[in-house]
Amino acid sequence: MNTPHRKVVTELPHKIDEALTSLYGDGHSRDTIIYCDDEPCIAKLMTEVLSLLFNKNVLAYPSAVHALKAISIKESLRSKIALIVSDYDMPEKTGFSFANELRRNPELKDVPFLLTSGNVGLAQNCQLLESLETGSIDGFMPKPTRMSEIPDVTISAINVRIKKLTTIN
Repeated sequence: MNTPHRKVVTELPHKIDEALTSLYGDGHSRDTIIYCDDEPCIAKLMTEVLSLLFNKNVLAYPSAVHALKAISIKESLRSKIALIVSDYDMPEKTGFSFANELRRNPELKDVPFLLTSGNVGLAQNCQLLESLETGSIDGFMPKPTRMSEIPDVTISAINVRIKKLTTIN
């Protein structure tokens, strides 16, 4: 017997793949999600959730600096990244700085970027709005994140990136 929850989970990878195909084109081989969070328990949980929901490889890094280093060293990884999800508040580099740095990389500038945070004050809220307007980030998920909200926020972020790219071109 299929429960409604099982049906949703089995349909999600297809919906994500449709959105990614709209962004990257038919035959894309982008099968990896980068997840950055300095809280090990959250990183482990979100890695498992994202992998389950989207049927993608999820690579977790404890900071933006670690993720950027891995991306710069592993040339083959850059062409496989479908999505980046990052916490805002991390040591050495914030999620905003991470997003801005990625937008300067020609191979990664079109990858959807979702920011997460449980600590959004007035200053961060202003920065969040500015980053959404300028295109450095494509969506925001508050922490704690409800598993049921992740697919819609992710698909929305992919669609925002598509819209930004079609507006530019």
